[in-house]
Amino acid sequence: MKIKLNEEQIERLLMSNKSLMEENANLQEQIKEDLNSSFSSSVSQK
Repeated sequence: MKIKLNEEQIERLLMSNKSLMEENANLQEQIKEDLNSSFSSSVSQK
């Protein structure tokens, strides 16, 4: 029973870890776009 429980917990952790990694990747993309656009606008203002 204990081992089964651990497998289920590991499964859940892997799932949440995967979704966190995906969210992290999305946020990094967003940040890159934001940085690029703010950089572009500051360059064009000069």
